[in-house]
Amino acid sequence: MKPGFIYRITNQAFDALNDVQEITDISDNDNLIDDGADAQLINLNGTGEPSKLSTLDNNEDPFTVIKALQLVKKFHSEAGLNMNTFASGSDNRWSVHNYIGDATQTVFKGFLVLDDMSERFMFDPNEVVLTANDGLGLLKDIPLTDFDGRNPSSYNRIIDYIAWCLSKTGLQLQINCAFNIKNKGLIGDIRIPGIGAQHFFEVNYLDAKTFENTAGTCINCYQVLEYILGEEAEIFQAKGMWWIVRKDEREHPTRGLYISTFDSYGTFIENLGERVYNKIIQKEEKVFFSKEETNVVPSRPLKSVELDFDYEIPLEIPDNVDFIRGSVIDDSDPLTKTYQIDDWDLVRWNAGTITSNAYIKRVFNVANYEIEKYVVITPSTSFETATFLRSKPIYVGIKDRLNISVDFRFSTDISGGSDIFFFIIEPYLIDDNGKYWQLLNINRGNGYEWSGPFTSLTQSVIEEHWIPNDIDDSKWRNISYAIDEMPANGRLYVGLMQPNQHSTSFDNLLEIHYSNLSVEYHPFINGSYTKFKGQSQTVTQDGNYKAKRKKPVYISDSPKRLFKGSLHQVLIYNNIITASVQFTSGSISGIGISSMLGNKKYLFYPYQRILIQGSSGSNGFFVVKDVIYVNPGDYTAVSFYTYGATVTNGEIATVTISEASFKLSDPFYNAALYPAGYPDITYLHPYSEIQVFDVWNQFKNDMRVFQLTAQGIDLGYGDAYGYNDSCNILHKYFLNDVTENTVNRIFSLLWFDQNFRNQEWTGLLRETFNFTRDKNYTGRVFKYET
Repeated sequence: MKPGFIYRITNQAFDALNDVQEITDISDNDNLIDDGADAQLINLNGTGEPSKLSTLDNNEDPFTVIKALQLVKKFHSEAGLNMNTFASGSDNRWSVHNYIGDATQTVFKGFLVLDDMSERFMFDPNEVVLTANDGLGLLKDIPLTDFDGRNPSSYNRIIDYIAWCLSKTGLQLQINCAFNIKNKGLIGDIRIPGIGAQHFFEVNYLDAKTFENTAGTCINCYQVLEYILGEEAEIFQAKGMWWIVRKDEREHPTRGLYISTFDSYGTFIENLGERVYNKIIQKEEKVFFSKEETNVVPSRPLKSVELDFDYEIPLEIPDNVDFIRGSVIDDSDPLTKTYQIDDWDLVRWNAGTITSNAYIKRVFNVANYEIEKYVVITPSTSFETATFLRSKPIYVGIKDRLNISVDFRFSTDISGGSDIFFFIIEPYLIDDNGKYWQLLNINRGNGYEWSGPFTSLTQSVIEEHWIPNDIDDSKWRNISYAIDEMPANGRLYVGLMQPNQHSTSFDNLLEIHYSNLSVEYHPFINGSYTKFKGQSQTVTQDGNYKAKRKKPVYISDSPKRLFKGSLHQVLIYNNIITASVQFTSGSISGIGISSMLGNKKYLFYPYQRILIQGSSGSNGFFVVKDVIYVNPGDYTAVSFYTYGATVTNGEIATVTISEASFKLSDPFYNAALYPAGYPDITYLHPYSEIQVFDVWNQFKNDMRVFQLTAQGIDLGYGDAYGYNDSCNILHKYFLNDVTENTVNRIFSLLWFDQNFRNQEWTGLLRETFNFTRDKNYTGRVFKYET
């Protein structure tokens, strides 16, 4: 489907050499027609003044991340065509496409903003002012969600978060990236077009909790982009595409930008190799300064640059630790309501059917205030079921420690004069190689020790023992335990047991309740359990300089996977099941596995990255969307996110399904300087080290800043790659009117305000690199902050 109505304003833009027709199409997305039908074109009477294009933020900090654009357009009203034509509908009703000559020469894409429309309160014809923006600025109002509007979880590629954010602008544009920090071992030559997907945004992952706002919600998309790109790169629109460019990659005197491309869904397209986007400003050239209107000033050198990364753990360990989230099961009784338990699954560590049930019970008083909340696990048919309520994983490192505490009670008091042992807590570890570690009770005392690794889980429980006649078992009591040093890096699961003991005395009788679960995490960092607040990278220079730059960063090389912002990459895909499955690719059921015998729900979770092998037409890498167990029927269905996933509808095959195991990312190198790979391992560095020097080399020296007024925007010119080449933030600028303030220097455009009528514009150019000065890579200090 496509818009059925297009309103067009055409203007003649001034250019000394070319006939420049500047066209703005405004399309009505609330009235759609079939793609094969013809849209109705309605010409508006332009005022004779072509568009004005400008950045919304005139911040002079070279590391301002988001460079949103705004287009102002005017026309004369007439009967039935005025401000009211465009003054209703959603934020994305009226899409705007501004281009030169034909629609392939895009200058700007965006949407009309109702708040910024105006019309004189007079009889026709009046001047109607329309304003459109590219949506980047409006991301401040939109929490991060995926393409389906769901709050993300687990590990996702960095490009996933970027694509989710940019989709909220309403624009589906290609994402071009000159961000060539690459992981160790990835040495594909980025000078060669078409190289495989080795890009930083493709290979590195972040836990969704990096961006959590409250439990179950995320910060806004504007902040997400700032978190990812802060103190490193900027994002903006040019040539009808999104661009992400590292500041450091503008510095080479002769080299262009190495570009990798992704589609609007974050799927890697290709590496374009080197692309040169240079602009020359010089007297008697197409673009030149209005010198009497242009000022040059120096920037102040800094004494130091400090980038701080906080060690922040998620708000919930594990997910839904307080048992506050879950959809209603039964709320017919206003005083007692039951709910499902989000982020927890009933599982068992041996074969057979699960006969217990688990739910949240909330008790209210007559004033509708909650007075009690707890988890109920109903009895199972026998001890052999070994059922427990399992959490989502907690990512731990070797030698980390945990303290676990929970309150429990039984639905009725238990009688008996002999000592009994009940399994209460089930903690176990799956290491990064897919092996199991379990806690063993030492001679039924109070001590436990790790045992493993094993190929499967058997039993790993913390138990409580007491004499029933000495205690009222229907009253709350607490069990707590310090879990000793982790034996390996991996995923720790916490389980709350359905009540069973080593005799059948109480089978089929006991309902257990749990409340006030607490899991305390104690990371092992730098050889100790010191409570470090974070880490910092600082570069300092000698001399009597006073100004300092101190900024937070939100993604980094981290000592622990659990910390928000820790960079991860796939370590290995571990086999989780081999089974006969049936695939589906229907428009109703979606893409996924429609049938897998038995309850395998506990093996899968949303945003899990899996590898399927062994089928004829459904092999590949997939991202899990939903998983359900269907009973009666006794089968499991798994759906996949559709981007990048394809299966053969109806195929039945015995396949091996593996899941991605992650590790902290390897060291990195600057592939923009070494496009064919690092010369040796001395060129590998932590991400934070590369980052701090990228910032430092923009501030260690006095830089020249031009407060410019210029003539000429190059509206009527194309670049070497077939796109409109009007002056934009994308370009590297060379000022060829030779003075001591311009010679041997590269400049970047930080903001601009362009008038298409006379091609006069203002802006700010800041020096990016001086050929006569070496970049500095000394004076750095890494520090753990306490």
